[in-house]
Amino acid sequence: MLKPLLTVLIVTPITFFAFGPIGAYIGDILASSFDSLNQVAPWLVATLMGAFFPLLVMTGMHWSFVPVVVVQSYATYSYEAIMGPGSFVSNICQGASALAVGIKSKNTKLKQLASSAGITALLGITEPAMFGVTLKVKNVLYCVMAGGAAGGLYSGLQGVVRYTSGTPGLASFAVFIGKNPMNIVHAFISVGIGFLVTFVLTWFFADVKKADAEE
Repeated sequence: MLKPLLTVLIVTPITFFAFGPIGAYIGDILASSFDSLNQVAPWLVATLMGAFFPLLVMTGMHWSFVPVVVVQSYATYSYEAIMGPGSFVSNICQGASALAVGIKSKNTKLKQLASSAGITALLGITEPAMFGVTLKVKNVLYCVMAGGAAGGLYSGLQGVVRYTSGTPGLASFAVFIGKNPMNIVHAFISVGIGFLVTFVLTWFFADVKKADAEE
């Protein structure tokens, strides 16, 4: 009974006074760096965001991009291309990896978890897939990052932008509908590339047998 209480009492002040400020500082640096890089190589920003967005979500640093980059971009250009396109691809890749694990797994519990988490991730909520599959099954995180980079690269090369904020996923695809009618088309092609690359890599390289044995 005391263990959870002591954990909260110890970790909470450390988080508020140490981890939180440090994380926010690092996040602000990353956001400013991505903003500067976007002025020189926009295609590279989408590629990097597609690849490393899972790591940003795990640490909570993705929230640092909202005030520094996203809101500023909307105010200046009426769209943003730094976070939206890459995060959209990355979330779809999370869903692809979970679905691949769900199909390949022989363990009923893991199969059910991965299948449901995969569908949820496609709609934009990736935490179940990330913490239940991506970080649990060996090599899956690398497959997600590779697929995110591939789809993000296409997205960046085609100049995909997001016209308003929304959870990156199929449930909010309308945020990519705007002045350029081809923007939504390229957005779907980019997530299609990410999904295909991630699914294939996960199918061949994820150590599902080991995860089955551990369940």
